[in-house]
Amino acid sequence: MNETVWQSSFDFPVVLQNITFNQELFQASLVVVGTLLNSTIVFVVSFSRQLRYPRHVFWAAISFVECIFLIQCALELTVMLNQNYLACRLYVILASVDYSILLLLLSLAAFDRYLAIVRYEWYKKSVTNRGVLFVIVIASVLTFVTITSPFWTGYKSIYTCTLNLTHVHWVLAWNLFLGMLCVVLHYKIFRKTKTLIQEYVPNYRRTSITVRFVNSSMRPSHASSGRQIDASSGAQKIFAVFLEHPSVHNQTTCLPSGEAEIKSYVDHIDNECFSWTPNRSKVNRLEVRAALSMSVNILPFWICTFPVSCNVMSLYWCVRLKYQCDFIDNSWQYLWNLFMLHSVYNPVMYMTTSYEFRRAFVHITKKLMNILRVHGH
Repeated sequence: MNETVWQSSFDFPVVLQNITFNQELFQASLVVVGTLLNSTIVFVVSFSRQLRYPRHVFWAAISFVECIFLIQCALELTVMLNQNYLACRLYVILASVDYSILLLLLSLAAFDRYLAIVRYEWYKKSVTNRGVLFVIVIASVLTFVTITSPFWTGYKSIYTCTLNLTHVHWVLAWNLFLGMLCVVLHYKIFRKTKTLIQEYVPNYRRTSITVRFVNSSMRPSHASSGRQIDASSGAQKIFAVFLEHPSVHNQTTCLPSGEAEIKSYVDHIDNECFSWTPNRSKVNRLEVRAALSMSVNILPFWICTFPVSCNVMSLYWCVRLKYQCDFIDNSWQYLWNLFMLHSVYNPVMYMTTSYEFRRAFVHITKKLMNILRVHGH
């Protein structure tokens, strides 16, 4: 890439970028695969009633912005290969916006998960799908208007087909702040969810029991290995068979079930033998699982994105201080290829870690196949 005029004007010419055949093939493959995966997520979440929860709405919005990002990548390839200036103008508008909106949505999704864990009761009553959609739309529109303000105010022009390095620098500085904020939130979420998950797991090996409800009209047979205590006729009986404890091995007990006695006995069993389920925390376990999965999925995303922000910001200061910037400039394409991987990584991790999504995907697939069979006949 020529480095003569643009370093003094800070206007980076998009059409002068160089790309090898291998890089072109790699980026084109990511565009195709990423678009297919992210479009699938948007489609399934949009048409599945099983996924109408804020956590899935955020993922659908993130996948939608990923599709826009991939359109930007396709426009960049078109500009570099065909010198298409119309595509270049669209690219200049999107280049600084879609990544910022994506990071903002990821930060909002992290904050949503944080509230779902820390203030679950308030979250359950106050946060709705409509509210989440409203916040997403408002935040995206404000980000778009703010970042593109140099173009519609006349300070910069899209017709020059250049990216102003100063403008991009400050946008990426804001993105870096959002990224650091999101990492902090996910770290707090990860720590909190690990604590909550430990509350669902028994601290020691509990005695295994089997609970059987038997109507009194059916006379249960006397087991050779146990004993039974008969109750008044017309009542229901509860049989608890202890299988593992040596002192009560093969022993069956039966209690009459007045309503109060049933409740007391079941509560006793629930507390003693299923201690990971009763109200140890008011947080829904699906919310805990979703928050933990999002933390595991999103944190590696920053490994791909941080180098890009640091590279551009380093290039800005290198040019501004008039140092030799060849190494920073030449490493851009490799870092950009690494950065593009998030458009495939995010949907793949969401699909593989979300049981709710996989179930909804299978349901919609079967439904579509049945519709095709009907129309085929």
